[in-house]
Amino acid sequence: MRPGWFWHASQDSQVKTPAKLLDLYRTSVGRNSVLLLNVPPNRDGRISDPDTAALASFGQTVRATYGTNLLDPSGVPR
Repeated sequence: MRPGWFWHASQDSQVKTPAKLLDLYRTSVGRNSVLLLNVPPNRDGRISDPDTAALASFGQTVRATYGTNLLDPSGVPR
């Protein structure tokens, strides 16, 4: 999610975009591997707002992209 392993306030502007996260998803999970995001808590023990927003948008993007089972004849999204 961020450069390095730990949370730093100066990195709030360097959080990966949902598009970059989707690219990481495709090149890891799409190749039968594991995606480890390493979302570090801030000094209050909470996930920072920029990280939360990026993760929420990433989740929406993944559901929009892969939410329909193409093998299901009913075509109903999951």
